[in-house]
Amino acid sequence: MNTGARFVSRLGALLAVAAVVACRPDLFGGSSPSPSGSPVPVTTAPATLRFNVDQSSSLVTIRVREQLAGFPAQSDAVLTTNAISGLIGLTRDGRITSDTVLRVDLGTIASDEPRRDNYVKQETLRVSEYPDAQVTVTGTHGLPQPLPASGEWKFTLVTAMTVHGTSHEVSWDVTGQRVGREVRATARTTVHFGDFGLERPSVAAVLSVQDEIRLEVLLRAVQG
Repeated sequence: MNTGARFVSRLGALLAVAAVVACRPDLFGGSSPSPSGSPVPVTTAPATLRFNVDQSSSLVTIRVREQLAGFPAQSDAVLTTNAISGLIGLTRDGRITSDTVLRVDLGTIASDEPRRDNYVKQETLRVSEYPDAQVTVTGTHGLPQPLPASGEWKFTLVTAMTVHGTSHEVSWDVTGQRVGREVRATARTTVHFGDFGLERPSVAAVLSVQDEIRLEVLLRAVQG
């Protein structure tokens, strides 16, 4: 076979391999990626593995920057609660299910200042009407699907978060770990008062309150 014929033959073989890879990436150990920027949605299949939140090892922290009267610099108002409940649902092959929902009892949040707590709960959040915050998982970026039985991952969790009767899409930066019957995660995000129709606190002792609300969730869930 002359040089030109060998070149044409090799080119044809390369094109054939490229076509197979494009159509069947799973044959080479991968899976078809989702479109750029699109989250991988959770599955509507029923959960066969349920990891229930362990309140004693979980914590929600809320931070808002404020300027108090009589103080030279801004500081963080920090409110916390471990009254978080819910579950993480997985199918048998490790896919996150649509019934993965977390709830936080907003009536239990507390800081180092009871007067602040009462104002935030009664005037800002109106917990008598809207006692809970609800976080429903809708998709993920960068999380292996299906989820392996063990390992640690950094990924983005896409959720519908409902506070004060208003739902808003919120993405969380998550470091998660799964070891056997246990899931642990640290999730962080920033939202704004206006995302949920909330008014920033306004009292004489507080000169200003920034619009950003920084949220952190430390979560431990155990397979039930």
